Amino acid sequence: MKYIRKIFEDTKPISDSWKANCIKFLKKGDTVDSGSLPKMGKREVILKHFPMADSNFKNFKVSDVGKYLQNNPKLMGSVKEKTNQLLSKKTPKTLVSNRYSKKVEVAGFDAGYLNADYKAILTKADLISFGKTDVQGKANFKLSCSIPDGVLDGASLSVNVSAKFVAGYTITLEGEDAKINIIPKSIILNSPSYKIGARVRVQVVNNKVMIKWGTYMNKNLGSSIIYTIKPLAELKKAAGSDISFVIPRESLRISTVPLSVDQIKKVIG
Repeated sequence: MKYIRKIFEDTKPISDSWKANCIKFLKKGDTVDSGSLPKMGKREVILKHFPMADSNFKNFKVSDVGKYLQNNPKLMGSVKEKTNQLLSKKTPKTLVSNRYSKKVEVAGFDAGYLNADYKAILTKADLISFGKTDVQGKANFKLSCSIPDGVLDGASLSVNVSAKFVAGYTITLEGEDAKINIIPKSIILNSPSYKIGARVRVQVVNNKVMIKWGTYMNKNLGSSIIYTIKPLAELKKAAGSDISFVIPRESLRISTVPLSVDQIKKVIG
């Protein structure tokens, strides 16, 4: 009989009023071991429907962080402001300053080298907005290219290229705190085609700086990829481990409680 009664208790449907009362207690900060929530029934039954009722709940999702920030606009504004201040101290930053050389032959004769001096600088990076699962930002790069010698001697160009980037959240539980890091995860740079002097054109295509050399003595000199920018790696270096903030673990736990009975399936699954 005891076995049959247990099967019945484990399988009987849970009423919406029971769930609503549990939600009410959870929002107050109750756990399955404290406050009024334990009066709602067996520990395992409560945890089955509300896993965040465990005071040691660990199964936080990045969407929990996004939701917490959306519901705490002052914190969201503070994180954005402090992060952008930190990034401003780490920029501008020179990524590369180098020379590319291309050997040229015209009509079977050695015509020497085409040289291009180039430089890339990360001038600015900012967070723009916070979503449920990621952060949107914008990064600006200054690219310069000059032809120091040869028939194209003196031609030069300096342009600004910007692109939006996406960053994600990571969650590290440290005692009573949940440390949230913001880590850049994707950015692609592209630009229009810019003219240098009379013949040469420069363009950024999927992070690659490409030169089209034009023609010389009716010979097409082709094109070269002179440098591949690694904007994601540079953003990660600028961000380091410093772009982080702390949410009280208990506050984050309470924020995962469904707002209503209708949301239980959406939140818990």
